[in-house]
Amino acid sequence: MSEKISVNIAECRVAGGNAILESVGVGSCVVVCLYDAGKKIGGLAHILLPGRKSSHEKNPLRFVYAALDAIVKQMRSRGCKSIIAKIFGGASMFPTIQNSIGNDNVKSVRKKLHAENIRIVAEDVGGSQGRSIWFDVSTGRVVVGKVYGETKEY
Repeated sequence: MSEKISVNIAECRVAGGNAILESVGVGSCVVVCLYDAGKKIGGLAHILLPGRKSSHEKNPLRFVYAALDAIVKQMRSRGCKSIIAKIFGGASMFPTIQNSIGNDNVKSVRKKLHAENIRIVAEDVGGSQGRSIWFDVSTGRVVVGKVYGETKEY
């Protein structure tokens, strides 16, 4: 039986075994799934904003750099060395408004993962639909369901 672990906005979780990490209702946020296939350990970060945290920020995990620093540190502390990434979200939820937060989130995630030497092997980003993500850390498989679209496996 799989243990389902919900990861909300500005949170990150690392798990092994039969855990399924899930984030539901992802719009302009970006969900980053990190995986070490040899260790069968995965991590999921649900990131709200691009860039770095401000010095007065109460929850730094809202930001790309702090969230990815935290989750990479957690995975490496468990012995993970061969980490790959799959990224999802970054939608433009209000297309009539000039809103680039989703796109900026995706750019910031790509930049930070590149700096960490973590290769992105799959992605479903952009567009105008929300997504829900289920990450099975026993297999590395990620299922993405769109609000008004199909469900895909990555």
